[in-house]
Amino acid sequence: MTDWSRLLGEHFGSVEAFAACAARIPGNRWDIPRAPGKWSPAEETEHIRLAYVLLGKALRDGYRARPMVSQRWATLLRWTVIPAIRMLGWFPSGARSPHDARPAPHPGMQDRLIDQVRREAATFDGIVKDLVEKDPTRTAYHPYFGDLGLAQILTLATGHTRHHLGHIETLV
Repeated sequence: MTDWSRLLGEHFGSVEAFAACAARIPGNRWDIPRAPGKWSPAEETEHIRLAYVLLGKALRDGYRARPMVSQRWATLLRWTVIPAIRMLGWFPSGARSPHDARPAPHPGMQDRLIDQVRREAATFDGIVKDLVEKDPTRTAYHPYFGDLGLAQILTLATGHTRHHLGHIETLV
């Protein structure tokens, strides 16, 4: 049986850790990429916000982003990566972000973006909680993993947010 309170608590913790870390980044570093060819903290934050918007749309409205891999690869990734995120806390690096989740350069002011991440993550959590009660078998499509169940989506969201937290932690 799925321990929803634990999964939701872990997810909330990952969002709060990301937001707190993003708030500690010096303002003069907000729009500067952490390394050549990498995103700035502002872009990392906007990417997390967009990911929550898209996951929420996928759960609520059936939104389907363009696939990033074949169906066969999606199945393999779903069977291997999601358990690794859940059991080991590992998240893959180097995958190209789906087009709809790519941030624009200089996406906005620090406080506003951080607030938006918190708001979108809370909206996402509300959608998950509602579906756990009303439609616990609901799935949603992810461009790398294909159709995922609610627990898998929550695990993925937590791991994804922690992954990007690791990118900005080096800047504070």
